Amino acid sequence: MNRVIAFGFTTYESLVQKLSSAENATSLFKVYQENKEQFKHEHVVQSLRVLGRFSRQLNSDNNVAEITSKLNEIVDQLTEYDVVDVLFWLRKFKLNRIQTHITNQTQNKIYQRVQQMSDNQMFSFKSMCNIYYDLSVLNQFNDGLSKTISEQMLTSKHLSPFLLMQLLNTVIVKINHCSLTKYDQTILTNCIKVLDSQLDTLDIEQKAQALKVCAEVQFQNLPPKFQLPIQVKKIKDSLLEKTEQLQEDAVINIIKAYEYLPKQFELDLLKEIKDMIMNTLDQNPSNLSDKFLIQLTERMMKMPHSRVSFENIKKVLIELCNRISNNTIDAPQLNYLMPALIKFKRVEEVIQALQKQEEKSVKTLSYLFIQGINLKDSVNKFMQNRDKKKIPFNQAIYYVVFANRDAKEHFDTLQKVCKEQIENSPLQSLKAINEVELNYQVKFQLQELAYFKLIELVKQQKYEFIKVFKDLVNCCCNNKSRNAFLQLYDQVSAKQNPKLMMQKLVQDPDSFNSESFSTLLQVFQRDPKNLPILKFIDYITLNQNRLLEIIKSDQVVWAIKILANAYQAQPDVKLFPIVNFAFRFENVGYVSRHVGVTLKKIADQFRRKNLNTPYPDPIFVNLLITHNILSPEDALIQLNYEKVHQYTKVQLCGIALQAESVPQHIIQLRDKIKEESFKALEQEVKYQTILDLVTLGDFTSDEFTNVRTKIQIILPQLHAKQYFDLIMYAKDYTILKELASSFNEFSQKLGISRVIRAAEKFAKYQVQNQLVYNTLLEAYGYQFFGVFNEQRIQILDIFSQAKIKSPDLFKRTLEKIKQQPQPYKSFIFEIIEFCTDLGLVEQEIVDLINQIADKSQISGSTALKLLQYQVLADQPIQVIEKTSELIKDVKYKDNHKTAMTYELLLRKYPGSKAIKAHGILLNEEKLSKARYQIANPSSKSNFSFEFCTQYLHLLGVELKENKCINGINVDFYLPQIEASLFIVHHHLLNFDQTTMNGKGILQKKLLETITKQVIVVNFKQLAQLQTHEDRATYLMNLGIPIKVDITKVDYSSIKPYEKTDKDKPTMQQSKNNFRKQFGKQDYQQDHLQVDRD
Repeated sequence: MNRVIAFGFTTYESLVQKLSSAENATSLFKVYQENKEQFKHEHVVQSLRVLGRFSRQLNSDNNVAEITSKLNEIVDQLTEYDVVDVLFWLRKFKLNRIQTHITNQTQNKIYQRVQQMSDNQMFSFKSMCNIYYDLSVLNQFNDGLSKTISEQMLTSKHLSPFLLMQLLNTVIVKINHCSLTKYDQTILTNCIKVLDSQLDTLDIEQKAQALKVCAEVQFQNLPPKFQLPIQVKKIKDSLLEKTEQLQEDAVINIIKAYEYLPKQFELDLLKEIKDMIMNTLDQNPSNLSDKFLIQLTERMMKMPHSRVSFENIKKVLIELCNRISNNTIDAPQLNYLMPALIKFKRVEEVIQALQKQEEKSVKTLSYLFIQGINLKDSVNKFMQNRDKKKIPFNQAIYYVVFANRDAKEHFDTLQKVCKEQIENSPLQSLKAINEVELNYQVKFQLQELAYFKLIELVKQQKYEFIKVFKDLVNCCCNNKSRNAFLQLYDQVSAKQNPKLMMQKLVQDPDSFNSESFSTLLQVFQRDPKNLPILKFIDYITLNQNRLLEIIKSDQVVWAIKILANAYQAQPDVKLFPIVNFAFRFENVGYVSRHVGVTLKKIADQFRRKNLNTPYPDPIFVNLLITHNILSPEDALIQLNYEKVHQYTKVQLCGIALQAESVPQHIIQLRDKIKEESFKALEQEVKYQTILDLVTLGDFTSDEFTNVRTKIQIILPQLHAKQYFDLIMYAKDYTILKELASSFNEFSQKLGISRVIRAAEKFAKYQVQNQLVYNTLLEAYGYQFFGVFNEQRIQILDIFSQAKIKSPDLFKRTLEKIKQQPQPYKSFIFEIIEFCTDLGLVEQEIVDLINQIADKSQISGSTALKLLQYQVLADQPIQVIEKTSELIKDVKYKDNHKTAMTYELLLRKYPGSKAIKAHGILLNEEKLSKARYQIANPSSKSNFSFEFCTQYLHLLGVELKENKCINGINVDFYLPQIEASLFIVHHHLLNFDQTTMNGKGILQKKLLETITKQVIVVNFKQLAQLQTHEDRATYLMNLGIPIKVDITKVDYSSIKPYEKTDKDKPTMQQSKNNFRKQFGKQDYQQDHLQVDRD
């Protein structure tokens, strides 16, 4: 009996050992077939773990289904050790998209057993960490497990570097799935504490891995701090000291880390690694392995141009080509590289090397096909080898595209294979087709066929809508598909849960697809009341690559508007989701006015519900301040909030001082802060003290001198961010003028986003420092192909605000927009307005504007703006009339400009269609008032009018003032030569004070229609001449008939020229008038003209 027992025990042990020592899936299946009858639940669990380990090698195999399905029978017998192995297997199969062959009931039982065992504390700390990671990938939640780990991890002796990395990886998965709980946040916080304490004990490879994992957490996107912990910089600095010791895996981890780190993070480590790699390539390239070279190439091609040059990437690619030519790199290795290579620039050396390969994968062939290489021979060879075999669908969908262009004789056969598979398995076919990188008509036709087949099956209730929702959104490829999906959604939407729909999309790691995103936006646009706002925001912003693609598309404004509408429809939603939204946009270097508009709407909504209640979220308040949209009234209310930080209090006080009527307690607060700050400056010149004073503004002459002196002292010591904050929080023109003189010194460290914002502040305050705008031009030129679409428009706006007419800047920008106008659709109104305001009527600019408008579907308001520009630019009446046909449902108009344009058309092209198009607009009261002002004399009490009148009378010029000619008021009419005298003031001139802006050109053109000639007098040039005789000579040279001897005229009665507030630029007016005219406007002017189109 003892022998029998011993024999049985030996058999049991040997079977477990055989399963454990299986070298691949095939050897496991062999052991299973030989010992099938002896398999108990322990053997099934052991087999599952081994299958998980080899899951990447598995294909469709009956043995897999036979083994895994046994779990359905033994699920109730699983121990706490078995559960760990089963979850490992489930995770591996999910990641590799392999069918598990277990029932939903079995799966639920597994999760229930995990919950019970966790509640009973049956797992070791190591097992809990493993289970925590597996469950997160499987999208299962167990708060009890998270809570236990968070409580034990700081005291556990088993928290090794491996487990620490695993916990951080788990948190990354939870963040990407938008399922981070308070216990997960505690785990994350504790991980950083442990990492800090263990940092010195980690080897260099572990530090590189730690840098990558910490970067992937993307702390800059996480509230409440939205910034990296200091430990990340410590790791980076530690690695920088030992770069010579880095192995290849560590180098790749560091490069991956920089894909996720914020733009402002120091690049010194990346630069050092890049230099090391380039030196190795030059001196001894054989030291780099094939695997490393492929991974490096893929990562470098994904980097921004500012971080790695095309020349460096090409150098790596050429080394790769040498190895391809020497057959040291096989097709499976190259497949990893192909998706990135397809999106990269054409490199002839790569094409030649790949063409010489004997065995080419479909991925390689796809790259060659896209580069225009004829693949007839490859298709023929493939079809010959498959004569008597079934053609696999995942290859047929590639070869059918190749055949359609290069081997027509095989096209019908391959298309038939594809259609049969679509008919039998539409969902799997749709997924497979969508993953093909070949975006050609044949592919989209097949994708559309599979799409409609799937929709048909959903209507027949053979598929649940919610289960295929993600696939229907992600695989939508054209308008026809989108319309079909929306019709289906309208039929089933009453039964759907928007939160569940959004949850399925949030977990999707797929890259951005314009058609899919457009479909999604149309779905959620239908019912903003039920939009899950937080999930929607996470879907847009958590995946940095997706966020960047959305920003580059024309749909970013649409998405922001949907979010704003959702907040309007859900007034009880808290403020923190929009805070996450705004900060994540800023972290990728994008500060959008449309985001500011949305913040303003949400702030106003809160204020309507809570008239005198401070905003509860201090970060939200800081966002309003950053976006320059917190009103003085709101600042006054916020100052009553007892928890206001001193830094914020100073900012709020500075804004409250812009109110039309400043309360006494605010003045007292200002005086108190000023007094303390000036006393502190006497002791020591500190940045924060100067920032406080600059934020308050409102200086006396002595105070300004004191502050300016201190700024000059501290400027050389400032960081770029500190200098930037001084600009953004400054309230006085004089301070900004002082700061502008150092703009060029800091610009390179500011980055393009901050350069734009700072230059915009200078332009808004009309700081006339050419250095500022030259610096902006230089930064724009350097990053011309890298800036975001809206940033391009912001730069044009800055030059428009500063009144700098730069045809070359506008020409280059408009040429870029013309290449792909769709993403700029929402900015066309503004582009035309900038060109109109500056008087950019050069033929090249006009042609570009017309071409961009022709390629876009413009709104009625934009059509009206385009017509005004075309009239200004003397376009043929046929072009103007064509534009007038689009003027419908005009929501926004400049009444004075519209009236001026109408009056000009009325006199220049009487009876044209363009005049009739204005008919509906003329009924509006404001437009009627504008026409009345043009036809009748307005108040001319300013000095310049009186000065010119006196001067012309003294010179004996026959003059009629405020003469009405053909329904238009002419300020000065010279009857002797039937000419109008057009006095051009500073507000009708550009920055150069010589060329007229759009308003000046339009007025001149109108005068040309009613008088024989128009004599233009540049008042600034006239006033700045030194003597009266010089002025008289200036007027005479313009053609004004002067009848007297200018040397004998008594000029003593003429008052000397002095600028009054009306003659000065807005920002240089007296303090009282400045406060009255600009104080409140400064904080709201960009956000009141909301949704013009």
